[in-house]
Amino acid sequence: SWNNQLVIDVAAGTITARTTGFRFVNVKSGMALDVEGGSTQNNADIVQTAGSDSESQVWRLNYDGSGYFRITNSKSGKVLDVPDESTADGVELIQYDNHDGDNQVWRIVDLGNGQFKLRNKKSNKVAAVVQGSTAEGAAVEQRTEGSGDEQRWTIVPVP
Repeated sequence: SWNNQLVIDVAAGTITARTTGFRFVNVKSGMALDVEGGSTQNNADIVQTAGSDSESQVWRLNYDGSGYFRITNSKSGKVLDVPDESTADGVELIQYDNHDGDNQVWRIVDLGNGQFKLRNKKSNKVAAVVQGSTAEGAAVEQRTEGSGDEQRWTIVPVP
């Protein structure tokens, strides 16, 4: 499980990871959350691609202390972002420099079966593959929460 990959020493005030990051794999498609073309630029689209050793598929989780995580791409150092702080359905996710916005933090909702949803703090919508696509390179958007597998993710530790 992803959440036993951290060692928290309250007395010392330290958190140590047993992993370099995590891969988010869509339940419906079996593909990984990725930055299109491995880009390191702001506004690069978030897509799904076949699992690989690409660093752009590896994400770090930075807990904010209030139930939310900043999800940071290991290759670019940029965070998973809902552009323009939108609360609309169908807005495609991007990566962007961290500016501490609520549109850049996510609650990882445990569904109790090894699957999770990523719920944005600002919009209260979840990350989903557009139209439930199983195609390589399909975009990832925010969507009102439903029951579809395109909104469900597994979280795989990357050693």
